[in-house]
Amino acid sequence: MTGLPPVPLVEVAAGPPSRPARLPLTGSGGERLASPWTHVSLGASPSGLEVLFEMTGAPPLRVTKTRPQEPVFEDECVELFWAGGGPPGRYAEVVVNPLGTLYTARVENPDGNRRTWRVSPRPLEGVEARVSGSPPGPADRWERWECLLFAPWAVLAPGEPPPGPGDVHRGNLFRIARGRETRFEALSPTGRIPPDFHVPARFGRFTFAGLL
Repeated sequence: MTGLPPVPLVEVAAGPPSRPARLPLTGSGGERLASPWTHVSLGASPSGLEVLFEMTGAPPLRVTKTRPQEPVFEDECVELFWAGGGPPGRYAEVVVNPLGTLYTARVENPDGNRRTWRVSPRPLEGVEARVSGSPPGPADRWERWECLLFAPWAVLAPGEPPPGPGDVHRGNLFRIARGRETRFEALSPTGRIPPDFHVPARFGRFTFAGLL
C-alpha cells in the first residue's frame, strides 16, 4: 500500500448532509480520477448517521438484486463500512444498489485479511436507504443517481454512546460503478489490487463537533 495518501480526516456536520461539504471519491487503488463519478457528504443527529452519495454513471447499469440480503455488492452499488470509536477491525457493512436493495453485515477483520475474517450477513435494524435517479425510467438506464443512507448509532457502533464533540470514529465509503465500464472508488483508497475494500487499516477518521 505504498504511495497511498494519508487516511482522510473528515468533520461530520451536525444536521443533514450538506452538498457544499461534499467530498469526491477516488480510485480504490489510490489512482486519481480525472473526473470523479461519485461525491459523498455526511450529517449526524442524536439518532444516527446520514450519508448522501451522488453518482454519475455509464448505463446500462448492472442492477439485478431485488431481495434484501442478496449479494448486492455484485451490482452497481454504494457501500458504508463503520467501526465507530472501537477497533477498526470490527465494523458494520451496508451496501445499497439503485433499486434500494440492502445488504448488511457484521464483520470481524482485525488482520485485514479475507483468510481470517468472519462475516455475518444479517439485517441491521433501522438501516434505511432512499434512492432516486434520472432520466425517468428503469434504474438500469440512469445516468445519475443518489442514495441517502441512514444508520442508527446503536447499529453502527453497538454498546457505544452517540459521538460527542471531539470524538473520532473510523470508517470508509465506497462505490462500485458497474455500467459500460467498471470502477472501484473509495473515500480512503485501500491500495489493494485486485480491488478489496475490506482494509480496516485504511479506514478514514471522522470527527464530530456535536449533534443536533
